[in-house]
Order: sequence, then structure tokens, then C-alpha cells
Amino acid sequence: MDFSMLNQIFQDNLSIILTVIVVLLVLLIILSIVMLVKLSKAKKRYNSLVNGATGESLEDIIADNIAQMNELVVKNNKIDADYAEMKSLFTKSIQKVAVHRFCAFADMGGDLSYAVALLDNQNNGVIFSSIFGRQDSCTYVKPIENGVSKYPLTQEENKVLLEAMSK
Repeated sequence: MDFSMLNQIFQDNLSIILTVIVVLLVLLIILSIVMLVKLSKAKKRYNSLVNGATGESLEDIIADNIAQMNELVVKNNKIDADYAEMKSLFTKSIQKVAVHRFCAFADMGGDLSYAVALLDNQNNGVIFSSIFGRQDSCTYVKPIENGVSKYPLTQEENKVLLEAMSK
């Protein structure tokens, strides 16, 4: 193909070529406008993310969250320590209680005498006994260590001790 022939084809189709170029140019302008709008929206979302809803920067928000997490870790550690201390105290507190009322003397009614066992989780504690009579009333306290008393126990005291230890 010769240059003059190409020139002739170009001259004959000049209006079509110009129309195609103008259409492509308009499409490029429209595409550029669409891209600018999308870029503007993306910029707004980015600024909203970086600056936060309150205008704080993302870096400040993250730093605040880390500081709050560190405070929560310290508080949680204190709660764990307090819980361990309370659990330790709880094992030493009274957890097992039993009461037995009885009539100490055959000629008296009403089951006015009683024995009370107060034990911790390790079966350590005391037994309170009260013997009620016509003339007077006597109260006794007997220490219990590991479910055993170094003092002799009455039948009622043994009964209340076994009942408390079974709880």
C-alpha cells in the first residue's frame, strides 16, 4: 500500500474517524468523571476511618483501646487474686452445719437440749451442746479437728458430728 492511497482512504473516511474519536473522547470524559466521584467517596470513607466519627485519628483510637485493654488486664489480675484469696478463706469458713434436739432427762419433755456441729470443708470446727435441766442449763463447746474431738463426745454429739461431716 502506498502512502497516497492511505491518505485517500483517510480523507474519504475523515468524518467517520472524527466521529469515532469524538465518541471515544466523550466516553473517556464520562469515565473520568465516574472515577473522580468514586475516588471522592473512597476518600471520604478513608478520612472517616482514619479520623473516626468524633474526629479522632485512627492511631489515637487504637492507642486509647490498648490503654483500656491494659487497664482491664490489671483489673482482671486483681480480681483473680481477690478470687483466690476469697476461695482460700471460703474453705476455712463454716460450710457444714447440723443440729440435733433431744431430751436429756427422761422425766422432762420438749427436746429442750441440743447439739450443734459447725464445720469447715476440712471437718474442722466446734460442737456446741446444751443440756437443759429443771434447775439449770449447761453449755459445752468441744473443738473438732479433721472430724475428731480430743474430748469425749456424747451419743447426740457423735450423731450431729456425723451428720455435719456427711454434708
